[in-house]
Amino acid sequence: MNLLHKSMLYKSLLKNITLIAIFMLFSFSNSLLAQEDKTSIILYSSNVEFTYHQPFRNGYKSNHPSYIEVPKLNQILNMLQNYIQYLKKLGRVNGSPNIRISYAPDSELESDEVQTRIIKINDLGLASIINKTNRYLTEYGFVKVEDILDNPSAVQDLPEQDITKSSNFCKSAYFNNISIALPSNEPDTNYEIADSQTVFTTRPSKKTNLIYKLSLSNEADNGPFSDEAEIWYQKMKISSDQKYLALTDGLVPYIIDLSSKEKSKLYPDKDNISLLDYVWSPVQNILVGIVIDEKTENRQIFMYDAEKKEMLDIGGFSKVFEANYLYAMPIWSNKGNKLAFISSKSISIIDLIEKKAQANIVNVEGEIAEFIWSEDAESFAFVEVKGQARSQYHFDDYDFKGCVLHRYRFVNSMFSAAEDYAQCIESRNTIKIISFTDKDQILYLEGKLVAPDIPGSYWDLSKTFKAFLTPLPTEVINAEGKITNESVKPQQLPMQYLYVFRSQDSKNANIYDSGNGHSNLLYTEDFYSSWFIGLYLQGGIYYKGNVYNYRNSPYPFQCDNYAYFMDMTKGHVGLLMKFLKDYNIRSTDSDPKQKKLFMQANFSGILNIWSIDTRDLFNYLINGDKEREVKKEPVKEEVSVATQTQKIRTMFDENNFDDNKDIPLQE
Repeated sequence: MNLLHKSMLYKSLLKNITLIAIFMLFSFSNSLLAQEDKTSIILYSSNVEFTYHQPFRNGYKSNHPSYIEVPKLNQILNMLQNYIQYLKKLGRVNGSPNIRISYAPDSELESDEVQTRIIKINDLGLASIINKTNRYLTEYGFVKVEDILDNPSAVQDLPEQDITKSSNFCKSAYFNNISIALPSNEPDTNYEIADSQTVFTTRPSKKTNLIYKLSLSNEADNGPFSDEAEIWYQKMKISSDQKYLALTDGLVPYIIDLSSKEKSKLYPDKDNISLLDYVWSPVQNILVGIVIDEKTENRQIFMYDAEKKEMLDIGGFSKVFEANYLYAMPIWSNKGNKLAFISSKSISIIDLIEKKAQANIVNVEGEIAEFIWSEDAESFAFVEVKGQARSQYHFDDYDFKGCVLHRYRFVNSMFSAAEDYAQCIESRNTIKIISFTDKDQILYLEGKLVAPDIPGSYWDLSKTFKAFLTPLPTEVINAEGKITNESVKPQQLPMQYLYVFRSQDSKNANIYDSGNGHSNLLYTEDFYSSWFIGLYLQGGIYYKGNVYNYRNSPYPFQCDNYAYFMDMTKGHVGLLMKFLKDYNIRSTDSDPKQKKLFMQANFSGILNIWSIDTRDLFNYLINGDKEREVKKEPVKEEVSVATQTQKIRTMFDENNFDDNKDIPLQE
């Protein structure tokens, strides 16, 4: 082969390789255009798919997309699916339309031949979306021009067409759909429980969102409860006596008097104040929290009396505390007479009875993770974590030097606190505090904690954690006049199981649900974990308690941690965990008396609020959906939680259920 021939062959080969490379690059680029990035949110129904390309957030004031964008997308998706179902029922649809909509509010979406059948939008104007949807339906021959509805109001006002199939829960005599009082294609995005019969919820309405009151017992109470929000209602929290509802509109804090519906702004003379967090007193209508000034970015503590409609300054705390170094979530004592404010390394206290404030009453070298009050609020306990995480994404408690449980008592009328070293516990592993007991001990959990590579919402820590009581306090040992090995060592308790259910996979994860029965889940504003502990009730421990955890990611159990002492067998509680897991129930809560469980779920397609009596739930899981006898019973006296728990346990024992038997979950 001569040199010229070789040269021509090499050129031909190079040309072919180049063409192949260009073709592969073009195909790869098209696949990238079609592929959604990790920040995209995809909502879909049987005929409509919405892809939301999130904008970048630019600070604390920047709304999370779940607050406004995602609920509106839920509404629009359900409305369009309802529109398609309406046309199908009229026999006006040819084939099966698959409407794909890409929404990118921050930038123009590039047009390409592969994606010509994707509707691209930059805003959520209904007229534009309906116009583009109609154009899609007619251009591709799914619907004739004369059959479409080109008026947005006509599309919005279409009666519901049962856009999704209902699950068997809807037919159950046990489960109640509270939202059915005001049926709507708009999902319930945030809710707050007033009592076992009443819930307040927000929905994305045609213009902006409203607060709705939903009642199981009084139909006359159902309906809109507020004026339209200027921006977006969120962070609803109801007072302990259910008289007031705290909430924000665009992060500006307000109080609503539930009897008069009067809405009061906490800072009427300031337009640049945004809420970081707040919490109601357990016994008074006093709201305490921390806000931030948008102009100066300085934080400040507030204490608002809802009855008097005025700010309080107990003991001049605003001058004593430097709020810029405090976490936004204060902690009330059970009697509502004291408040603790936590920073990363110190604890500050307000005494409402003595009207005193003391900053930095305790300082530590590590970081404070959890804090609890004793029942009399004369002492407190907290967990100190030493060391820092080596990874921002994977949690292993061996990355830290360990945890220390401290217990302090007030001395000299609140101006100082002294540690009780008899109850100091150090561990190389993770320590989680649960509660004080009536014997002045502290119930805590201790064990090796490692987050799995693929985190989930359901954790079984039974094999890695144990339950303990701290030794008796020093004053009790001295009063007895003798010290035994048992009194100076932690006491291990027989714990049958330890399950944890988290409302999200991660505090910062985006979890959505378009209300159409698929596996994506709605973002829940409040991240919390529920600990189901297989211990008989200890003296002085509440049936349900909450310990707030200040640790940041990658620690998996941040923020609110509720402890439930389950006087039931492992098999029965396992049924409950299986129910929560199999049916993607993420948002759960109970009424103040804990007789009823509330769930945010899409059992009937649209994301609604459901309720069920706690005893009925276990009846349903164990025995299936059996019709209950309807009979009038005389009004009985209030039964304690302990008595109710014993009745449930007796029911289980009478049926001779096997802890280890695999009981199938009812469909």
